[in-house]
Formats: sequence, structure tokens, C-alpha cells
Amino acid sequence: VDVLNTDASAGNISVKWVFPPEVDSANFPPPYSYVLYRADNIDGSNFVEVQTFPSASDTSYIDSNLNTQGQGYNYLVEMLYGPASDVLGVSDPASSVFLTVSGSDESNILRATHNTPWRNTEYIIYKETAPGSGVFDSIGQSFVRNYIDSGLTNGDTYCYKVQTIGHYSIGGGLPSPLINHSQIACATPIDTTRPCAPLMLTSYDCAKDSIYFELSYPTDSACSNDILGYNIYFKKQIDDPWPTTPIATLVGSNTIWIVGEAITGCWAATAFDDAGSDPGGTTNESFLTEPLCIESCPDLVFPNVFTPNGDGANDHFLPLSLNDISEINFKVFNRWGTMVYETSNLEEFVQTGWDGRDQNSGLLCSDGVYFYVCKYVPQNYKEQTVHEINGFIHIFGQQE
Repeated sequence: VDVLNTDASAGNISVKWVFPPEVDSANFPPPYSYVLYRADNIDGSNFVEVQTFPSASDTSYIDSNLNTQGQGYNYLVEMLYGPASDVLGVSDPASSVFLTVSGSDESNILRATHNTPWRNTEYIIYKETAPGSGVFDSIGQSFVRNYIDSGLTNGDTYCYKVQTIGHYSIGGGLPSPLINHSQIACATPIDTTRPCAPLMLTSYDCAKDSIYFELSYPTDSACSNDILGYNIYFKKQIDDPWPTTPIATLVGSNTIWIVGEAITGCWAATAFDDAGSDPGGTTNESFLTEPLCIESCPDLVFPNVFTPNGDGANDHFLPLSLNDISEINFKVFNRWGTMVYETSNLEEFVQTGWDGRDQNSGLLCSDGVYFYVCKYVPQNYKEQTVHEINGFIHIFGQQE
């Protein structure tokens, strides 16, 4: 079963068979004839009649107007005998050779598939010498169905066909060798392979909200060497999904300091390759490294005195230091236990603080000692727990 030309609707396949080596003409008298059947796909079983051949010498046929480009075909021959055209026997199915080619990084992977009663022992690989030339030259030989054509240019298209050489396992005068060709199949090499995950070294100072990354690529031979850069990802909670956008991208460098960002949470990195610069290519990114999850080092300190007298110095009660705090509830009480101030707005409290006014009357609180209770939640990549501190505030020198 030999593909003569490749086309989506006008493909041709040559089919040949032989008269049985032995026929008991006394029990199965002539005349002899054949019926050729065809099924779609190389393992197809829904056979339909293609042609009847009235003479025993008719042992070949050109099957035309086929989609040899998109699929293979399976054939069998039925032999008839006698005046009533009774069935003498049916051949085993035999398919065409169907070639698939898939692009990989700077290479194409070829696989020839077939379903034949003979054994194909050799595969000769042919490649078109120039795009659109229709001229094919042998580039290699394989004894298995697969072949890799390497050293190609990503983005260019290459076309191939395969010639199979096979034999029946028994002799008996059967034709040998059996030479058949696949259809023409084309593919474009493209890099779709993820790089290996990088190696990540870090050092950090949570009190200063700074973290340092040094990334390197594994020297394992199984890892591709077309690395373009690295991405760094961050998430605040361990159960959060990783974001799709990195917090930093490194190209031309493998180190970075990240300063002034809240670093409590989980960090990881990926490597990405240069496949995005290939025609029609898309950048491939590695899997994430093992995450580095950083505990918080919360710091919250308040003064014990302030002077809301409008002189521009120490007029507001503000934290002396605040670090790695995600939530706050701050309350101030006078000596009789009445709450005179409360806020849960962390950003506002850090920026403006308490101006010393009683939030009930709007008037400045009188000089004296006040008691505060502060509940806060430290930033953490795991569970969030509430902490509490309290103390005394001395107000003096106030004036309206």
C-alpha cells in the first residue's frame, strides 16, 4: 500500500496483492476474481467496496481522490471463485504508512505508523531539499518507527516522507522486499520545553523590609541552555494562589535587592527562555522553585507623652515604630474609664495619629494620665492572631 502523492482531496494510493500460492481448483474451481475494500484510517474496520476485478491477473489498483494528507487508509482483498462468485478467502488488512511530524526545540520528531501483516524493518527518511521544491533527499535511516531531525531553525518549516522496507515472515514466493511510502508531512520546529527551575539563594532582614536574591541555572545536561532571565513571585499567604505577574523580572542579571516592600509571606522564582523571540514562538517558563516563606517580625512602640498644644512639635500621638502590622485597633480611656479616642484605620493612624481631642465632645483632652489598649494583627504567611499591648499616655501643655 504505497502513497503516490499527497493531497487533501486528490491523493492517490497504489494497492497491490498476489494470487494465492496454492488453490485447490477441484474444490474451488475458477473463474477467480477479486473485490478490493477500503476503510478510513490505518486501523479502520468500516470497510467499503472500492472496485471489483473480474480477472485473476488483476492484482493492482490506483485508488484516487483520497485525503492522503489528513489520514491513512486500510485495505483488504476478497477472493471469489466459481460461476456464483462464492468467497474463497479474505486477506489480512494492510494499511498505508502514515507519517506524523511534531515540532520541538530546533528539531522535528517523526513517527511512522502502519498496520500491516508484514513486518517493516527499515525506515528511510526523506526531507525536502528546499521549501516548495518538491525534491526530496534521504537524510537518514532508522530501524524503528521514530526519528528525530535535529539542528533545525526554529520557525522554519520542513517537509518529510518515509519509505518503509518490509518482509513477510514466511517465504513461499511472496514478494520481497515490500517497499512503501508515506504521505508528505510538514512541521515547524518550535521550543515548547519548560526550562528547569532555577537555584535560589536569599538573605533577608524583616526589620528593614529587605530581601536579596541570587539566582543560578542548573548545570544538569537535561536542562536546556537557552535561559533568558528569571522571574520572582510573591504572595502574602501560604494558601493564596501564586500571582500570574512577577514582582520582579531579571534579564542580564541574576541578583536583586528588594527594599521597602513588606517581605513577610512566600517567595519563589522561575527561569524563562528565549523562545518568545523565535518566529511564532512563545516564551517557556519553568516551574516555581521551592517557596521561601518568611515569618514577620512585628514591631510596635508608642511614646508615653505628647503635647497637643499646637506649637508644631509633638502635637500628635503617633507610633515611634511600626513594622509588619496588618491590622490595628487603638483605644484611649480617661481616668474614669470613658473612651475618648478609637481608630481601626491603620494607615490614617500611622500618618496623622491622635490629635488629643475627645472624639465625643471634639474638645482637647485635659492634661493628665490616660490609658490605652492596642490590639493588632502581625503580618504572617500563615494564621493571623490578635496581639494586645497597653500602657499610659501623659498629656500636658495643651491649649485651645
